[in-house]
Amino acid sequence: MEEKFSFRKFKMEDLDDYKTLFSIVYSTTIEDDFFCWKNLKNPDRDNEALIYLVLNEKGKIVGANSFFPAKLTFQNREFLIVQSGDTMVSSEYRRRGLWKELLKYAMKDLKEKGYGAILGIPISNSLPGLKSMGFEVLYEMNRFIKVLNFKNVLTSKLQNVPGIRLLGRAVDFFYGLLSFRKCDHLYDIQKYDLSDTSAFYDGVTSEVEQYIVNITPDRIRSIKDKSYLRWKYNEKPNSKYEMIIVRDGHAIIAVLVVRVEEHLGNKSCKVVEYFVDKSDDLDVAMKYVLNDYKKSKFSYLSIWDFGDEIVKRAYRRNLFFKQDLDLYFTVKLLDDDLRFLYDLGLLHIVEGDADTA
Repeated sequence: MEEKFSFRKFKMEDLDDYKTLFSIVYSTTIEDDFFCWKNLKNPDRDNEALIYLVLNEKGKIVGANSFFPAKLTFQNREFLIVQSGDTMVSSEYRRRGLWKELLKYAMKDLKEKGYGAILGIPISNSLPGLKSMGFEVLYEMNRFIKVLNFKNVLTSKLQNVPGIRLLGRAVDFFYGLLSFRKCDHLYDIQKYDLSDTSAFYDGVTSEVEQYIVNITPDRIRSIKDKSYLRWKYNEKPNSKYEMIIVRDGHAIIAVLVVRVEEHLGNKSCKVVEYFVDKSDDLDVAMKYVLNDYKKSKFSYLSIWDFGDEIVKRAYRRNLFFKQDLDLYFTVKLLDDDLRFLYDLGLLHIVEGDADTA
């Protein structure tokens, strides 16, 4: 007899079963505090976790798909979308079409709740299934990397090679010459540790919030007010972020959020958010940020590429290396009135919009 399956939304009593499936599929555990932060505390959610489940005849969870809501703004209009997040099907239940049925079930409910589109950042193995469900691939993504300290990188990987430290210093000197560009205008750079709760209650954060609201009215972007920034970068467990503010006099010209990490003795950072009003300002901001983290002995800085020409210009002028990623930016409309989401040139999407940032 063919096994029957049921579909429903997640309830808190499912948590242990959900965590078990997660650990099997992803070969890692998800802690309770991280699960709650990710699925229950997002300020844009609708008072519940947007997780959809497949259960077998015994009531055991054999598949799940989570979604993460966001509010987008474009031309003074606000609308709700979701990003597809953790997708999993138990190995013994794959190739039965369960994921497609689950996605159909989820899309119906999401549309009824008023969500207008689903954004996804899948790997290539997931693309055929997504395309068959109507997802459009807008961009094949890349990562751009700037090595800040070749000596650190080379010695950490080739520490037993004679003369490697000297070689690293020589490469650092050479790239320093290539990267040098005289700047006749002085800018002020401020750095804030976003793990410090007080940073979200002072005048600086309010000023940043107002700056973000006023820029790029002709671009589609997520609404990132103080409550969103606090949730994303202050309340996230076991993560460290810094906010970089670049000023020309008293006026803000750029704001960046940087995630700080350390692995095998190498300190690294990635730009997960950038807000600029003028295209040249990102180039200026990136130059100052690179210099600041280089002085702080960081090994490299990276940033995702979603096809934004403003960012590509900053990569080129600051001598970043391009690294291919097996990641794609996809969109599935639930509301045909949002067809402008297919225009990549209108979108301001950054790594900070991803559930993994």
